[in-house]
Amino acid sequence: MVKPMDDIFQLMQDWAFDPDAMQAVLLAFAMACREMNATETSSVIKSMIARRIIGHAQRGERSADRLCRRTIEELLPKRKAG
Repeated sequence: MVKPMDDIFQLMQDWAFDPDAMQAVLLAFAMACREMNATETSSVIKSMIARRIIGHAQRGERSADRLCRRTIEELLPKRKAG
């Protein structure tokens, strides 16, 4: 049985993150999946979310909120106001 966090754990194996970064990445992943209603969806979508978050973390971002927000902004089309 595949667990929700398996996608991100599998991708994180390849990278050395400090404990604070790991915590931010995992929290951002959970937040983004929930925000995008991807908690029960295909692992392809969760893998896309995980890859984006890890990419931002590799570039130095350590805020779970910003990791989540940037990932969602990249994956969801911009909504135009009225």
